[in-house]
Amino acid sequence: MVIMNKQIEILIEETKKVVSDRLLSVILYGSYVDHTESKNSDINLIAVIDKLSAIDLKNLHKAVKKWKKFNETLPLFMGKIEWFASGDVYPMEYSDIKDRHKILYGEDIVSDLKIDKCHLRLQCESETKNLLIRLRQGYIANSSDRRAVTELIINSSKSLIAIFKTILRLNSDEKTPQDKHEVINKVALITGLDAEFFTRVVEFKDNKKIFSSNEHDVIIQKLIDSIYDILKYVDKINTCEEV
Repeated sequence: MVIMNKQIEILIEETKKVVSDRLLSVILYGSYVDHTESKNSDINLIAVIDKLSAIDLKNLHKAVKKWKKFNETLPLFMGKIEWFASGDVYPMEYSDIKDRHKILYGEDIVSDLKIDKCHLRLQCESETKNLLIRLRQGYIANSSDRRAVTELIINSSKSLIAIFKTILRLNSDEKTPQDKHEVINKVALITGLDAEFFTRVVEFKDNKKIFSSNEHDVIIQKLIDSIYDILKYVDKINTCEEV
């Protein structure tokens, strides 16, 4: 159940004062929609505005300044044309929004979005390559720095889950699970990857005791090699259907 807290209500009202009837929709997305991850989940909002201009952003500064006192994650303001034209550029993000969102104000401009699997696969390959490059470059530059290696492992978690969810979407039209463990287990069945290893990697951020300090080199090396295997798998996916 979505908690429509006072800060969200204030932000919507302040936005309406600035853009009036040009406010098309306000969308809540992410873990705050159903609190599946934490009671302190980030509040992710998108406000879609008809003919959004730079002067609108200046006039919205006051409302956003109030928002920042309670939430670190800034709302995303987008123009109407931009919103409907961005599904080919951000298919992974749009797929996540479709799977877990709530319209807080205005029109439902999410449910009928069509995501092309060709675009989805291309972004998935790009994100996987980028993650692999970051890990390789980070490791070659900091392999003697245990703290830096630890950060590399931790920072890979969010990207990994996004990539794994996309692999599931590319393989099935069923709704993608939100539970990280279920996502990892399903991807492992499809790809043959080590589910236990990746489960430990994504849990490492919240529990540093999962890996002993003398394991970090082994972990980062296996992580790099495994992500390369993921990249090879994604590269072979060939589909151009819509989801």
